[in-house]
Order: sequence, then structure tokens, then C-alpha cells
Amino acid sequence: MRCVGAVFLLSLFCVIVQDMDACSCDYPEKSNRDKYCQADFGLKAYVKNETNSSSEHERVYWITTGVKRYPTLKGNFTDVDLTKVYTAFSSATCGVTLEPGKAYLLSGFFRNVISGNVLRIHLCGWTQKWRTLSQNDTCFVTSGYLTECSQKG
Repeated sequence: MRCVGAVFLLSLFCVIVQDMDACSCDYPEKSNRDKYCQADFGLKAYVKNETNSSSEHERVYWITTGVKRYPTLKGNFTDVDLTKVYTAFSSATCGVTLEPGKAYLLSGFFRNVISGNVLRIHLCGWTQKWRTLSQNDTCFVTSGYLTECSQKG
């Protein structure tokens, strides 16, 4: 009887673990440049502060972008809210943690909501403090991707 109970508990555990929403990138070994090429958008953003969206269990960062000092770099930003970027609350579900008061390179995907599109980032994209980018990476994200990304795909 103990064996049957142990098998049942093990089976139940496997079902629960299988249904968990964990973070998994399609191709974790992709380079940052490949991630940037596949992203809907790329931008330099200044993180002003952070709030939580209790309705969707997300972290919301209020940002400044789309101005000369913090430009949008890649993507069509028609009907996109450029004041906020969304990410999962936990790194276990691919959420990204940003530090208010810092500038970042953010790349990710547009998510369509009733009011238009919102910016969404995750661990599988390229997110990095702007000041830590190499000169080559800075050139790539500001203009070089146009040539390099078109050659890949």
C-alpha cells in the first residue's frame, strides 16, 4: 500500500511541476545581437520608478524614451505607450529587474491591449545598462542592426 501511495504522490508531483509557468527561452545560447534582431523594438530608456500591476502580477517600470537623449532605436512605435515597460514580477517567470535612476538598452516585444500596444521585456531579450555597452554594441543597436539583421533573415 505504501508503494501505491508513493507512486501516486510522485505522479501528482510530476503533473504539478509540468503545469508550472517557469522561464524558458527558446534558444538561450543566442547572442544579444540575435535577440535584438528578433525583437519588435529596441530603445534607450531612463527608468524613473517601479510599480506593480496587481491585476496581472507584473512589474511596471515608468520610463523616459523617445526624446533626443533617450531615443527609440528599432521598431514601429505607432499606438505604443512609451511611458511604461512591463515585465513578469519574478525572474522565475522571465521577469527582468531594472534599477530606477539608470539608463538601459531595452529590447522586447509589443503586446496588444485594448488601449493600444505596450512594451514588454523578459530575460530572453537583450536588457543591459547603457553605460556598460561596448562601443561596438552601441553602434550595432543604433544603426548597425539594419544591415546585420537583414543579412540573417
